[in-house]
Amino acid sequence: MRNASRMLRKGPEFQEAQLSLELELNTYRKALGLPVTVEAAQQAAREDIESLPDDAADRAGARVRGRETVN
Repeated sequence: MRNASRMLRKGPEFQEAQLSLELELNTYRKALGLPVTVEAAQQAAREDIESLPDDAADRAGARVRGRETVN
């Protein structure tokens, strides 16, 4: 929320530039087959973890679960 209020104070030109940048980055991400949303990135990470050998998935899963945040 704090970052949103900072963006608003910077004015509409800044907001337009940020949105344009995000659209451009998303275009490149899509072209490279990379996830565009946080949810898609998290799902891709989970699928990668599940494809690892059993013991590796357990170790990696513990690290990922330790970094998850509660909103």
